[in-house]
Amino acid sequence: MRKKLILIALIGSLLGGDAWAQSQEEALPFTDIGDSYARTYITELHEKGMIDGVGNQMYEPHSPVTRAAFVTMLMRVMKKEATPGGIPSFKDVPPSSWPYGWVQAAVYTNTVSGVAPGQFASDQSVTRQEAATLLARALTLVHAGDTATASVPFTDGYAVANWARGSVAAVQKQGIMTGDNGYFRPADTLTREELAVLMHKVLAQETSAQPVTSVMPIHLGWQYDISNDEYKTRVTASGMVNTLSPRWFFLDAEGAGSYGVDESLIRFAKDNNKQMWPLVGNRFNGENTHKQLSDEGKRGALVRQLAGYARTYGLAGLNIDFENIDPADRTYFTAFIRELGTELHRDGRKLSVDVPPDLGTDWSDPYDFAELARYADYLVVMAYNEHWSEGRQIGSNASLPWVRSHVEKLLKIVPRDRLIVALPLYTMQWEQTGKGISAQEISQAASLEQAQKSGARPVWDASAAQYMVRIPHNGTVQSMWLEDSRSLSAKYEAMRTLGVAGVAFWYIGGEENNIWPALRNARN
Repeated sequence: MRKKLILIALIGSLLGGDAWAQSQEEALPFTDIGDSYARTYITELHEKGMIDGVGNQMYEPHSPVTRAAFVTMLMRVMKKEATPGGIPSFKDVPPSSWPYGWVQAAVYTNTVSGVAPGQFASDQSVTRQEAATLLARALTLVHAGDTATASVPFTDGYAVANWARGSVAAVQKQGIMTGDNGYFRPADTLTREELAVLMHKVLAQETSAQPVTSVMPIHLGWQYDISNDEYKTRVTASGMVNTLSPRWFFLDAEGAGSYGVDESLIRFAKDNNKQMWPLVGNRFNGENTHKQLSDEGKRGALVRQLAGYARTYGLAGLNIDFENIDPADRTYFTAFIRELGTELHRDGRKLSVDVPPDLGTDWSDPYDFAELARYADYLVVMAYNEHWSEGRQIGSNASLPWVRSHVEKLLKIVPRDRLIVALPLYTMQWEQTGKGISAQEISQAASLEQAQKSGARPVWDASAAQYMVRIPHNGTVQSMWLEDSRSLSAKYEAMRTLGVAGVAFWYIGGEENNIWPALRNARN
């Protein structure tokens, strides 16, 4: 009898085990991963929305990984957003294709560069050394030059291509790709289950990393040529702008007039934890600026008036935008900023001052950058107008090398934590005729729309880090160096690397909304 009971119990146990195994199989998100060593990782990543199957509840763990799938999953694990719109980086990845937004995000974050000019090859399989290269770029584990001379700690390290050696060594050191019994197998195709293991390791490292406070805490957006309601909508859509600067105060014959102060906008800022630094402008009127600043009594009255506005409306600060100042008024302008800064600081308010780059011309001579940085909380360098409408040469409004060089020049005399870099959400539209060169400003959104409607294909100008387009027009050619998600991401990343206090955008209302996911990716 005892043997019979043991036998019945054993049979029940076996049957119960089968039922348990069946329930576990049913709990898996895909029907074909039950025997995969990566099934736990596949399941976890799928639950987090970071990894997809191929349809019909299939994952195909042993199939090769395509470039499109690898990049998509890598961007998700890196907590990047898909970036729709913009100018297509590759001819074979049109905006209508499913991986477009993820491939664009990978381009903007310097993760991919294609297999040939204008070609991404979405369906091409990824080798293990290619995977190492993409991972190293995304995680910024390697830099230019860290390639051919790198020592690769694998028995088959000799087989790793020169262009991948630095990346393979870096991901091995990081513990992401450690090989198999001392071998790396660089030319082998990466499988989809291997991909899940790699992505799980990347996610674990990203999760365990200490959170880093943004080195650019200020994201200022000037309001221009849009209603207050639209300004609120666009600021909210940005997911970035945290400092508002509507154009509310301007110099007049009697001091500073108040124009269009909107208390609902002030409430919006407070309700959404944003700073309010309205702009105080001089309307480019150098003569009136001289009258107001050179007279000590008038200057003092102006300071008290502006500080009074700040107190009355509960403003967090002011943004001074005095341009076209006579170089002879340099000391008066510095005195004005010193006195206004002192007055605002009594109440704990901030003072920011808009300045041009140090051009060594009459346009920038009125600004004593070092002294202004002593008295103001921030200098906001307007990093645009590299080529302007009255110039004799067409070119970019703000090429990356030009922007970087002028910011680096200012950083020699202005502390990093006091410098904000203003980026343009507009460009110049150039036209050459028999009568010479003409130009007009055009918003960032309008320039992209015009380029798209023309049918002309923008070409990436690596020297400027911008797309350049030429559009036939009435027997002439219009030329534009475009600002788009890619160019603005490059500038933003450069400024983040330089460690400045923040960026500003001239102007909210000029942008194509699709720039914001790309800029948020650069911020994060």
